[in-house]
Amino acid sequence: MLKRSIFIKILILIISLSFILGISIFFVALREANQSLEQALIEESKLFSQIVAKDIEAGYLVHILKSKSLTEIIPFEEVLFLWIVQPDAKIYFADNPKMVGKEVKDSAVGAKEVIIKESVFQETGEKIKLLVRPLDIGIEEGDWTLFMGISLESVKTAKERLILVSSASFSLALIFFILISFFWARKVIKPIKKLEKGVMIIGKGDLDHQIEINTGDEIEELGNAFNLMTRDLKKQYLALEGEKNKTLAIINNFSDGILLLDKNNKILLINPKANSFFKFNIKNSVGKPIPEFLKITSFKPLAESLNKERKKEFFRQEFKISENLVLEMSTVPVMTGREKLGTLVILHNITREKLIDKMKSEFVSLAAHQLRTPLSAIKWTIRIILDEELGKINKEQRDFLEGSYQSNERMIYLINDLLNVARIEEGRFLYELSLTDIEELIESIIDSFKSEAERKKIKLEFSKPVKKTVKIILDSKKIKMVIENLIDNALRYNHHGGEVVISLKQGKKEIEVSIKDNGIGILAVEQPRIFSKFFRGAEVMKMDTKGNGLGLYIAKNIIDAHKGKIWFESSEGKGTTFYLVLPIRRKV
Repeated sequence: MLKRSIFIKILILIISLSFILGISIFFVALREANQSLEQALIEESKLFSQIVAKDIEAGYLVHILKSKSLTEIIPFEEVLFLWIVQPDAKIYFADNPKMVGKEVKDSAVGAKEVIIKESVFQETGEKIKLLVRPLDIGIEEGDWTLFMGISLESVKTAKERLILVSSASFSLALIFFILISFFWARKVIKPIKKLEKGVMIIGKGDLDHQIEINTGDEIEELGNAFNLMTRDLKKQYLALEGEKNKTLAIINNFSDGILLLDKNNKILLINPKANSFFKFNIKNSVGKPIPEFLKITSFKPLAESLNKERKKEFFRQEFKISENLVLEMSTVPVMTGREKLGTLVILHNITREKLIDKMKSEFVSLAAHQLRTPLSAIKWTIRIILDEELGKINKEQRDFLEGSYQSNERMIYLINDLLNVARIEEGRFLYELSLTDIEELIESIIDSFKSEAERKKIKLEFSKPVKKTVKIILDSKKIKMVIENLIDNALRYNHHGGEVVISLKQGKKEIEVSIKDNGIGILAVEQPRIFSKFFRGAEVMKMDTKGNGLGLYIAKNIIDAHKGKIWFESSEGKGTTFYLVLPIRRKV
């Protein structure tokens, strides 16, 4: 499709308007001229008819007509015929003797006043004007009438001549006006073209360019406005460039790796730190979609993760890139209002932290193993003494040894927890999976806590489904450890006379266990840290100084390993409910 310039549009508009105006004026003038010519002919005919009528009434014209033709008497070319009609509608006298005696069948016969109307000349079929005038003959009673036929040929000829002359004049005027319009449109469009050229130059980045237009009108004002806008734009651009350089300097010197992705997962930016992690070529990386980096071995785990659609806006995950590099990836959506523009990926090097954690785990594991043997020896030694296998002991000695034995038990319990944590962190927390009746497992655990519940006067209740639950694949020892820990906490941090309800529900794909108490609850500020390692709440520590803060950490890892879920709901002073969900699996 051809592009029309504003010059052509203005020119077409002016010519079109001129043509329409000219044609309108031409036809109006032509119509007025035609009416004027016709009116003049009628007026002239009326005057001649009046003269002729008077002569007829005087008897002069009839006498002359007998010896001379009509054209000799009336020097008026437009008169085609002249009849004198009697009251009985018969022609008494006519310029053509053949018409005498013929009857005129016209309603105007006997007219009392002058009538002018359209008619047709029978001899030629020509359209004419028929002028009818009453006569006062005085020969006999009745109304005599003068009929005069007037030709319109002269008017037609004059009209055609007028059309020809007017058309020629109009054509010349139109050509002249087109030429004037052409030059005028060029004059109007020239500064606009100059303005367009200037805008194109500015659009290409030359913010120093100034548009010079000196027309003294609105176009000059528009050019000045563009110049002012360009100067303001340059100031803003320089300010933005400064901010951009600062931002890039921060990003390039950031201690973490940064990737910026657009909404189509194409890399928009990568800083040198991220480049050093994966040995990217920065120039070649920008603009490429994430799937193209799946071929890079070191980047493949991150690429696979970034290529997945996630429901969570914020996401965090650890990746072992190599033996000497572990990265923590955090993703943050870049939003404008509700529209997502892209994703900010932050890569934090946690290799040193992981190494320290590993060293701590190894130390804890080593220390725990080293402590376990002497603590076991102490346990059995005290037990032998308490059982009086080495001789009788008095009450004071027994009480002292019983305290030592309980303290040693807590140490052994702590050592076991530390070893479990070490195994979890080292990935060595092995599971013995088997088909287990979880309902029977829970009942056996509840039975072991009944004496403790009775001692604290806490109502311990088990709510189970009417229909027997199915057996599922799980590590019964580990799940028992989780449920024991949760019931123990529910009893320990409850009030005397409180209540603990253990519920079991079976769904289509999973089994849910809940442990509900009406104890002290968990503070809202502490809830996010409940499953953290070594964490104990402030209110909990006031009630019971014993404990190591590892129970829930271990419980969460056990449930996660079973592909299940664990969470809780709690209100301060009203109690807590822990939920466990385990998938129904019938085969290992």
